[in-house]
Amino acid sequence: MKPFSDHMMKRLALIAILAVPALLSGAQNNNTYEFLNIPVSARAAALGGQNITIIENDFTMASQNPALLPCVSQRNISLSYMHYMKGVNIAAASYSSFINERLGWAVNAEYMGYGKMTRADMYGNQLGEFTAKDMAMSATFSYEFNDYWSGGVTGKFLYSGYDTYSSLGIGFDFGLNYYKEQTDFSFSIVARNLGAQLKHYTGGTKEKLPANLLIGISKRLAHAPLRLSVTMQELQNWKNSAINEANGTEQKFFNKLINKFVFGLDFIPTKNLYVGLGYNCKIASDMTVNGSTHWAGLTFGAGMRIKKFRIGASYARYHVSASSFMVNLSLSL
Repeated sequence: MKPFSDHMMKRLALIAILAVPALLSGAQNNNTYEFLNIPVSARAAALGGQNITIIENDFTMASQNPALLPCVSQRNISLSYMHYMKGVNIAAASYSSFINERLGWAVNAEYMGYGKMTRADMYGNQLGEFTAKDMAMSATFSYEFNDYWSGGVTGKFLYSGYDTYSSLGIGFDFGLNYYKEQTDFSFSIVARNLGAQLKHYTGGTKEKLPANLLIGISKRLAHAPLRLSVTMQELQNWKNSAINEANGTEQKFFNKLINKFVFGLDFIPTKNLYVGLGYNCKIASDMTVNGSTHWAGLTFGAGMRIKKFRIGASYARYHVSASSFMVNLSLSL
């Protein structure tokens, strides 16, 4: 195994080096395929919407970090559903398996539907209805280098269809995780949504994917059934927020720094039950209206395992006017 492990490590290092320019060039506020930023894991959604370090036998966490796939001990099927807001729903289905004790793979399909909308001309005359949707098909491969380090990569084929307009794209996620079981400490770094739009909606200038560079840690307390997670997101982007750009104001560096943080807290009384609480500083800041966040950025959820079944549910507010609910159901085969 050692020659293959060294070969894989060199490939990941080369990929990480080549990914930096793509991340820096993607540090903009105007991106396409923004649905990729919405979690399809109820556990991640409960912990602030971004968590790349949780080490559990929970297959859905591999959608946050492909390097977490080796944590899953069996073949799994997972179904997810989220009511994002009125008329907007997300569904996902996944399957995972292993080639050998170190090499694993998974496939995933995700669909976001925006419901029916009224088609109108420039004068407001109604011309019927149309639908809009986003879709992603992905494949993940992961490798466990040794007892501490694991890595993974996810490739995604992207499609958007809005009325008669459509777009195609391709994206990649790269993840690396360090986990020390003796102290239950986990550290990860993830480069997410690196890629390109292959076909623009109208044939114009191609838009960028919502690239995201994240680092995070998780640590379970030694004498309490609690685990704290801290994740930093969008580390490649230190520009003004879209709101500040629209207002023509300069965002202070301290505020930019705070908005990078996502905090999560797990209460794990048994291995078959968890309760999660999270806070996403960026969502809270972006959704502030008249000095109030209206609880945006605050998330919570819970999950349990019953024999071969796992079920998880979460609540979050990604918009001041609506609440989002997610349910995951997984089966170990």
